[in-house]
Amino acid sequence: MNAEIEKLVAKIENNINNEDFIEVCEEYLEKLEELDFEGSSIESLLKIIEDNPNIELGMPGPIVHFVERFFRKGYEEKLIKSIERKPRAHTLWMLNRIINGVKDNEREDYITIMKNILTMIDIDNEVKNAALRFCELYD
Repeated sequence: MNAEIEKLVAKIENNINNEDFIEVCEEYLEKLEELDFEGSSIESLLKIIEDNPNIELGMPGPIVHFVERFFRKGYEEKLIKSIERKPRAHTLWMLNRIINGVKDNEREDYITIMKNILTMIDIDNEVKNAALRFCELYD
């Protein structure tokens, strides 16, 4: 990730407690969009979600819109790694968006990842409940 991209991601992270976070985030992501053509910032943006589970990110929010631009270009794998590190209700929702957007043969693999959340220990009840609600949709 180049230095300019790192600076923009840091500015997003530094504004996480700003009451206008979503608007600030949109502003920096707009600039990031001009620089990050290969998705080098995806992991850092997902880490912001991992580290800040109680922050309002929007529905789906600017970070989701930004990283989803890299669907089929590495985004899915990075999201799965994020979920394996620290599943969050928002990242599970993002996984569900992938599940809803892929073909049946791929869908089962992603559903298995969602179901695996239910067996994880030391995760927040909100996250487990979110996983359970999504899994109920697939049965």
